[in-house]
Amino acid sequence: MNQPVISRTRAPLRVLQVVAGMNRGGYETFIMNLYRNMDRERVQFDFIHSLEGSFDAEIRELGGQMHKIPFITQAGPFRYARALRAVLAAHPQYRIVHAHMDKFSGMAVREARKMNVPVRIAHSHSTRNEGGPLYGLVKNHYGKMVLPNATHLLACSPGAAAWMFGAQAERAKIVPDAILLEAYRPNEETRRSLVNTIVHYKVLLKVL
Repeated sequence: MNQPVISRTRAPLRVLQVVAGMNRGGYETFIMNLYRNMDRERVQFDFIHSLEGSFDAEIRELGGQMHKIPFITQAGPFRYARALRAVLAAHPQYRIVHAHMDKFSGMAVREARKMNVPVRIAHSHSTRNEGGPLYGLVKNHYGKMVLPNATHLLACSPGAAAWMFGAQAERAKIVPDAILLEAYRPNEETRRSLVNTIVHYKVLLKVL
């Protein structure tokens, strides 16, 4: 007896990822590893970004939408906040905002709360501020906005949780950065190629 064919007619749940840019960094690669391997008929990633990135074309090929707004350190907090709210106002389908901008995520989840987004995730991928002392003070200011406005806390390690969430670090779910194990499995062809290359260089060194 033939089984009925079940078609998926519901649109995928679209999650808005808030990033600076999608270049080949740590958290960016983590997001892309998830994005490439998840069921995109059920869940889709869209992005708020400020900088052009090397993953942008692939994101669009996978069905993701890219919303470009001015970066907070270039345009200032008020213009950044207005632009972020404008994206959310134009796209009320976003019910989940997932911010990856370390302590700058405080601004993202605060504005998402103002726009009544019910799920607001702050994700810590670091254990320290980058840049000089003044830049650190600025980041710490926005970091204070995280806990009052985020509904969910994620971190790549206990240390990253402690740095960003302080006394409430235990609230955070630890999500280790994912890697594709297949890329690290033993490969005989690659091994032989590397051995031949090493032998070749040893011969050249002896000649020289």
